[in-house]
Formats: sequence, C-alpha cells, structure tokens
Amino acid sequence: MNELRIEVVPAAEWPSLAPFIFERNHAGGDVRCLHSHTDDDAGGCAEELRALEAEGGQYVAARRGETLLGVAGAELDLSLGRAWLRGPLVAAGQDFEVMGGALLDALCAALPAPITQHAAFVAADCAEALAFFRGRGFGDEALVDDLEIVVAPSPQALPLALRLAPPEPSWREVIGALHEAEFPSTWLTVEQLFEAPDPDRFTRIALAGGVPCGYVRARFEPHSGEGYVDFLAVAAAARRSGAGRALLLAALDWIFAVKGSRSASLTVRTDRHPAQRLYAAVGFVRARSAIGMRRHTQAVPIAASVVTP
Repeated sequence: MNELRIEVVPAAEWPSLAPFIFERNHAGGDVRCLHSHTDDDAGGCAEELRALEAEGGQYVAARRGETLLGVAGAELDLSLGRAWLRGPLVAAGQDFEVMGGALLDALCAALPAPITQHAAFVAADCAEALAFFRGRGFGDEALVDDLEIVVAPSPQALPLALRLAPPEPSWREVIGALHEAEFPSTWLTVEQLFEAPDPDRFTRIALAGGVPCGYVRARFEPHSGEGYVDFLAVAAAARRSGAGRALLLAALDWIFAVKGSRSASLTVRTDRHPAQRLYAAVGFVRARSAIGMRRHTQAVPIAASVVTP
C-alpha cells in the first residue's frame, strides 16, 4: 500500500499542477478559492504559475504513489509578512477536512519565517471552505463582490476644472494619506503607487483645480489577457464631482483600448454603496461574492515531508 506523501513542490513544477488546480477549483460549478482563480482555463493557470517568481510563492502537493490527491499554495509578500493562500484543493472522494487540513498545515509550516499573516479569499456560497478556515482561527474581514465588464464603456468628457495625470512626487503625501485611509490593510504600498512606469500598470491622479483629490490603479495580466482595477479612491471633499467616474473610465480605456484586454474585473465591498452604484452605472456586473479571511500567527518550523491524515 502506497504511503501518502505531502511534499513541497519545486517552482519549476508548479505549472504541472495547473490542470488539477483548475478542475478542483471549479468542481462545484463556480470558483471556490478566488486566489486560485488565475485564468479561465488550465493553460492560462499554468502560464500564471510559470510567471510566478520562486521567492514569491510556495506550493505543496499530496500524492499516493503517482496519484495527485491535493494541492495547497500561496503567493507571498515578505515585506508585508503576508501569504495569500491558494486552496487547499483536494481530489474528488477525499475528506476535505482531513486532507485539506494536512495540506494547509504542511504549507504554512513551509512558508518563510517572515510570514505571519495568512489570507484566504473564499466564495461566499462555499460553506465547506468557510467553515474550514473559521475552524482554524481565520476571522472574516469583509464581504465583497467580484465584478466584471466585457464591453468597454463609451468615453466621456472630463468635468470642468478636473484633470488626470500620471503621479508626481509632490502629490505623494496627499495621495498616500488617502490610500492608507481607504485601504488600511492593503498589499499595495504608497511607494508602489509612485514607482517608475510599467507597461502593464496604470496609475492616474485626479486634480481638481490643480489639487490632487483621487487616484486609480489598474493592471493588465498578459498571461490571461485580462485587466483589473485594483484601487480607486476619491477624497471626501471631491466626491460627487465626477472624479471617480473619470478615473474609472480612464483606467478602462487603458485596459481595453491600449492593452486590448478581453475583460476587466474588480472587487468592492458590498457595503460601499456609492462605489457599487458607480460600477453598475459604467457597466460592471456581479460575477460572484466572496469573503476575505485572515489569521495572524507565529512562524512555525518546517514540517516533515510525509504526512498521513
């Protein structure tokens, strides 16, 4: 009888996990783990895993003989001490609580020492996964909607006295304060908002009468051909001025017209009603709802490579 093994997967072998990850993450008919949802097919998932830098990720796999029975992974940011968990995902017929628990334990034990925050992003209707993480000390952070748009909205003229411009260092303090106030636990730092231009990143600052009052940050993923609006914020004094719509339309124009994306996505808290109305007015529709979950933990030693649930 073959013994069950749970082992760390070398980065060069991550793409080989893509067919299993994609199939098991969509086995219920929709996405289960949104962090694992990196593309619309296994090939795109493999490309994303191939592009993920070795120091920016970690994967473990459960096998009995040559049969793959489960996978758990994470995308890492050592500077933040945070791991965005992907999975665990287990084969049909396996006990998710037992196998998933063994995978998660092995993954977290193999994470680099600076990682003390584990973040999960679970579909809101996946009761099994939600109960699994809550039972392991994860707390709910926010209920969010995952929105998508597949048709570029029509461009509109900017409101009077409003201008959009690439970021300049002199605006860093004002925009940085807005960013930290609106997204206090975010992965994107103020420094990254003002980093050197990148062909697959888009940042614009809204200026009302020459004063910075909002910003948008978007990105394009070449492996999937999809665009994402990651951050959009407008200062309280400038809301209802058209700045938010102008920033959003500028980002979408870049995503569709400049990058040739086939779709654009974003996530927004369900309780941010003005933002929800803006996105709906532009043409975004809800794809699904999800719950962000997190736990803080101390670094743990490396586990044995063989775990038998």
